Amino acid sequence: MELLRQAVVIMALGMAVVFAFLAIVILGVNVTARIVRRREGAPREEPPRAAPDDRRLQRVAAIAAALHAAGGAPSERSEASGTR
Repeated sequence: MELLRQAVVIMALGMAVVFAFLAIVILGVNVTARIVRRREGAPREEPPRAAPDDRRLQRVAAIAAALHAAGGAPSERSEASGTR
């Protein structure tokens, strides 16, 4: 009977320790979330972005369309036919 009583005490202590640990973890997560929310409210400076070069993009699009119409890039065509 004494063994059963010790087992119950050890089990209760173990469950209390786990409960306390989980409570501390939850508290820590909540505190961290509050800190992050406060910092997100501050305005951030974004680095300036360069405007895309429309002529360059048009050239790239034209080359891609021409390669697609021709059946792919030259390396893809030579691999498909087995020649280099």
